[in-house]
Amino acid sequence: MSEEIKTDQQEPEQPEDGKMFTQDEVNRIVRERLAKSREHADNRFSAVAEEQIAKERAAADLKIKEYADQVEDLLSQVADYKTELARLEVAQEYEFSPELASRLNGRTKDDLLADANRMTQALDNYKRSRTPAPPLMSYDSSDGYSPEYMKKVGLKGLANQLTGNV
Repeated sequence: MSEEIKTDQQEPEQPEDGKMFTQDEVNRIVRERLAKSREHADNRFSAVAEEQIAKERAAADLKIKEYADQVEDLLSQVADYKTELARLEVAQEYEFSPELASRLNGRTKDDLLADANRMTQALDNYKRSRTPAPPLMSYDSSDGYSPEYMKKVGLKGLANQLTGNV
């Protein structure tokens, strides 16, 4: 876009230093000053735009971080729900009560199954350790005494010892 300044056909004025400019020189000087002015305006606009973009980018980054935190929380909740579901499935498979189901440890179904197996073995061992001790006297059917007779004799003998009738 060429911008030329039209002047009347007057004689050019003499500058103070005695130098005279031709119309082409004046047009060139004006174009240069306009270009500098536009460049300065563009730079100011560019700086303002960059500042606005930086603010908007910071706000967007903050929103992204908030959304990422929310997604992380939701994924954690989903993982907890999946673990609880697996815990209940394993408890149902092993026919555990809700109290025993809550004691299963592990994050995966395989871990929970292994823990349920260990718990079952521990409970079986505990039950076996609580079985009554065998009687002190064994019954041998070859001698002809029945267990009922042995109980009766044993009680009579004990009563006689306590009363002194031996």
